[in-house]
Amino acid sequence: MRERETLRAQADENLRRVQDGVEQRVRKGYRNVERALQMVDVARESLELRRESERLTKQFELGLALKSAYAESQAAAASSDADVFRAEAGWRLAVAELKKEIALR
Repeated sequence: MRERETLRAQADENLRRVQDGVEQRVRKGYRNVERALQMVDVARESLELRRESERLTKQFELGLALKSAYAESQAAAASSDADVFRAEAGWRLAVAELKKEIALR
């Protein structure tokens, strides 16, 4: 009888340890999703600012800015666009990982 009680106590302890581990991974996943979503927001704001800069430097056609400045602003906007894509991909990955952890729970 004592052997069975000991086995049960060990099983209960193992269950608590596994549940704690899963809970920690779910919380970590949730934080990762939140952080990734913030990165998406920052990347989108940066893209918006770069596009505005591109629009303003496009005035080279009027002789108000250099063509090189316009080319630089186009490159910066393209880079920001790629940053948005990367941030959204990171966010989607974090969501997928969180869903996986929740499904295991």
